[in-house]
Amino acid sequence: GAGSYGATFRGNSVGIGQALTSGKVFFDFDMTTTLSGGGGAFADTWLSDSENGKSIAITRQNDRMGVDDLVISAPGFPETGFSTGVAEGGSTTTLHVQLEVNLTTSTLDVHWHDYDNPATKGTINVGTIEGPYQPDMIHIWGRAATSIRHGWDNIAVTPEPASLILFSAGAMLLGLRRRR
Repeated sequence: GAGSYGATFRGNSVGIGQALTSGKVFFDFDMTTTLSGGGGAFADTWLSDSENGKSIAITRQNDRMGVDDLVISAPGFPETGFSTGVAEGGSTTTLHVQLEVNLTTSTLDVHWHDYDNPATKGTINVGTIEGPYQPDMIHIWGRAATSIRHGWDNIAVTPEPASLILFSAGAMLLGLRRRR
C-alpha cells in the first residue's frame, strides 16, 4: 500500500491499458489523510505519460504549520500550492479530487471537495499544459510522519464518451485478434 511512517516513500503504480491521446479524460480519486498538526506528510497522486516522461501530479501536503494544501504540477506549469481550507487537528479528512484533462486543447482543471463538509470545495484552473501529453499510468505514493496516515479509494480514469468508444473498440479488436 501507499504511505508510510517515517521519512520513506511507499506506493504503487499501474498502467491504464493504453495511452489516451485525445478528448477529455477525468481522473477521480478519494484521498484520506489523518491530520495531526505535528509532522509533515505528503500524499502524491500522478497521472503520467511514460512515453514522453511527463506527469500531472497532485500532492496533498500537511506541513508543520497546520496547513492542508493541494500542490499541483503539470507539464509547463510550475509546482504551486493551493489552500483547501481543511483544518488540521487530529481528525481524518477525505477529499474527492478530479482532474479534468482536455487532451485535444491541452488544458487542465482540478476540482475537489471535502466529504465531511461539502461546502468546502474548489476548482483550480491550471490552464494550458505542455504537450505532447498522453497519459498511460497512475502512481500513488505517500510519506508520513509517525502520526499521519494516507489512503486512496475509488480511483478511476474515465475518457469522455467519444474517447471511451475508441478505447472500447481498441480493447474489442485486441480480444478478436487474440481469438484467431
